[in-house]
Formats: sequence, C-alpha cells, structure tokens
Amino acid sequence: MSSWFSIFSDFRRVRFPVTVSKLPSGNAIVFALRGSELAARLALPGKAGAVLAVRDNPRDPYGKLLVVGGDEPAELVTAARALVTRNNAQLHTDVVSVESASAPVRREYEAPRWLDASKPVPIGTYTTAERLTLKGSGRINIYFRIPPDLFLQAKDSVPLLLKFSYSGVAEDSHAALHVRLNDRDIDSIRLKPASSNTDEQEIVRLPTGRFKPYTNTLSIDVDFGRAGAPKGTWQYAAIHRESSLDLSGLPHSAVLPKLELFADSGYPFTAFPDLARTAVVLSNAPTAAEYESLFDMMGFFGAQTGAPATNVMVTDSTHIEQARGKDLVLLGPPASQPLYSEWEANMPLGLTGDSRVNSAPEISRLQHPEWPFRSRDREKLTALLARESAIDVVVENFVSPLRSDRSVVAIAPRSAGGPDAIAVLFSPSLEKGPIYGGVAVAQQGRFHSFLVGTFAYHSGQVDAFQQTRIFLLEHYFGIPALVVLLAFLVAAWMYSSTERVAARRLALGRN
Repeated sequence: MSSWFSIFSDFRRVRFPVTVSKLPSGNAIVFALRGSELAARLALPGKAGAVLAVRDNPRDPYGKLLVVGGDEPAELVTAARALVTRNNAQLHTDVVSVESASAPVRREYEAPRWLDASKPVPIGTYTTAERLTLKGSGRINIYFRIPPDLFLQAKDSVPLLLKFSYSGVAEDSHAALHVRLNDRDIDSIRLKPASSNTDEQEIVRLPTGRFKPYTNTLSIDVDFGRAGAPKGTWQYAAIHRESSLDLSGLPHSAVLPKLELFADSGYPFTAFPDLARTAVVLSNAPTAAEYESLFDMMGFFGAQTGAPATNVMVTDSTHIEQARGKDLVLLGPPASQPLYSEWEANMPLGLTGDSRVNSAPEISRLQHPEWPFRSRDREKLTALLARESAIDVVVENFVSPLRSDRSVVAIAPRSAGGPDAIAVLFSPSLEKGPIYGGVAVAQQGRFHSFLVGTFAYHSGQVDAFQQTRIFLLEHYFGIPALVVLLAFLVAAWMYSSTERVAARRLALGRN
C-alpha cells in the first residue's frame, strides 16, 4: 500500500510514520485484526474475512481512517492487494468485504515508468509534463526514465522519431527547433514557412554518451525567429506524444554492487516492478521505526516503477533459505539483525563489534575492468571510523552469500537519528550527499560514500552475441594484442599452406 500511495506522489517526498495500538490524529491507514480492541473501536462488520472500510477518526473530527481488516494477517494482505489492484468492483462504498485478490505478475523491465528498451516506444506517454505545447517561442521538456542497467556504450547513438506541429512561421524568419538532451545541444531542425497548422517529423540521433543512467530530460527549444507571425495567424508549436525513442539493441548489463543505482532507481530490486525477486529481511525484534523505514523504502520503489509492490517477500533471518534466489534488503540495527555477523566476511564493512573494513584481497581486474572499488577508499573509510564520529546509518551493497548473481543491501541504523537518515536516503533531496560505491555512511543527515568491496558481478539480460560485444568493449585495451595474435595465426597458416604447395611442386618436378 505504501508503494501504491507513492505512485501518485511520484517525485515528491513521502514518509509513512508508524504508531502501534493507538490512533494518530488526522488521516491514517489502520491495520486491525477482527476481535482486537482497535477493531472494536472502529465498528468493523462482524462478517468473517478480509474487509476494507472508511471510518471517521475518533481522535480527530476532521480526520478519516482507511481500515484494512481481517481475522488473520493473511487476510490483511488480501484486502491490501484488492485495494491497490482494484480487484473489487464495489470500492465506491464505505465498507467492502474481500473474498480474494490476485496480484498481477510483471515481467522484468516491465515498470510502467521505464521506457521499454526492446522496441521503439512513445516517449511522451511517460513524461510527467502536463503540456507539450507552446504559444510563441519557448521550451518543452519531456522527462523519461530508462532501465538503469542499459549498457549504453554498445551504441554510439539511438534514433528519436520526433513528431511535431507548428504554425505562424514567417518567410526568412529562420525559425527552428533546437533539440537538447540533459542540457546538451544535440541537433537543430529548420521550420518551413507556414501560415496554418503543419505536421512534420524528423529522425534525430541521440548520442548515448549524453544519456544519464536513469532519469533524463529531452528539451525542445522552439525559436520562431525575430519576424512576427504572418498576418491572420498565431505562433504555435506542439510535440506529439507519439514521438518515439528506439533503445533496442542496447543490452542490459551492469557491474554490481553500485549503491548509486539503488539510491537513484531502486535497482536491482525494481527490475521486477512488483518486487517478485525481492525479499526484505527484518530484524528479530522489529520496532515501529523499522516498519517506517520498510514503508518508506517500498514507497520509494513504487514511485520509481509506477507499480505497486504486490509480490515482495518480507521475512526474517530464520527463514532466509526461502529467499535464496532473491535480491535481499537487510533492515535493522546490528544488535537485532543476526545476518550482519553471519555474513561479515562477505560485507565491505563489518557492523558487529568494532566496525572494520574488509581486508580481503581484490579479485583480478581482468575479470571486471570496470571494477567498482578503489584501494584508496578503504583508507578513507578506515580513517573516518578511527575518528569515532557519530554515525546515523550505514548502507552497504554486496554480493549475496546465498547466490553469486544476486545483491544484498544492508541498511543499519546506528543512532537515534537513524530512521531520519534512512528517510533522507529515499528522498529526492540533493542535499543528502553523494551515494555510490559499496558503502555509504550518514552523519548529521548527509551521506559520505566509499568505493569499497570484495566481490562484483554482471547483472542484466544478455545473449551470447551481446555478451561478446560487452566483453570486447570492456576489454578494449586487449584488442590490439588480439589483432596481432590473429595476424600471427593467419601468417602461420599461410606460411604452412605455402610450404605444402611448394613441397608438392618439388615432388612433381622430381617425378
């Protein structure tokens, strides 16, 4: 439900404060089991089963309560799924009994707010801009998100089919559309003289080097020139929402761990928008603050994908084997999250006892030329820990000990300010500091990041051909040696063939 509410808030910050057993003032969402004192106060219907209801808040005459009720916890999940998936036809009433609710299964990279990278797709349907039209000169911005694991280096550019309309262009006005990507000039399109509405389209090549890994802005600057509009007409320009961007041919491949992908887009968890391949592992004694962090994170994921997290698994360390094939989020302080001590050898920074940076030797960079860690950052992190400054929260990204192609993100509050720092982690604030690498440490609401870690892996979907291309692009420094080796092999083969031909001729001459 927190992910569903955040879909509507989009880029605006959302927090989900939690109280237990008592009602807050104002509007609130209430989860209550039938037969409890709280359910009795809210006058839930006596019929057994899952229920959704809207009630007046007894503590606030101006507040309303959205009640999610049932006889057992599983029925609360059923009621919540029915709400966010619209599985019940009677949601226009103030009380709804829910018998069952199915959660749709979404495929990988099927997030409604991400551009489909397998085919040309309309770019305007993804933007949050309300208007793609102008009266007179000005700028039109189109905002879009691409899958954060696209290997952009595989192509020099991708085609944008830009469809647009305009009118009011005078003779010799030198009117034009100027295309910019992330505030970088790309191309200009001259506008022909037109006294009435004119539809045009142009193919613009967008250099992949100008793309950002996730959120991008395409800007169309419309310049009608200094000449006024022809008599009896007015200057007007519009970008059609059917304008399409073709990202096909770009493989999905990224070297993980990379906390920047998690902080920007929730990747790799949001690769499956319903979070079907995500498990959140709570501590042995979850507090209200821990639940709040869980809801804040789910809200952040929903805002990125545009889909509710209907298939996420929430578990504890005792049942961790059931989540072996999933990407994991570990929540909770070191004192109550036993996996921190069990997996310390795999983590870049130990969280139990004296926090120490993992000193395991790095693997060969020939395997990962884009190695995401740096030896110097180990020294920087060690120096920060030696100063014994108060740390609000530690966020770590490392390879799962259960499976070498899965990620773990550990979020460990270390002080009373931990929950607020976690909320900052999932906010769009630019003042939270840079978050990247393998470890990010928050002090006084600001993050400091370090490129530390021990293992890395490639994530994404690639076929054999794409994997070969990625290997060659990542190991470009070895291409000259490969060319020389192939030249020697060809020369050796030609020399051997020539010697055989010469031997046959000499044999024929002697006969």
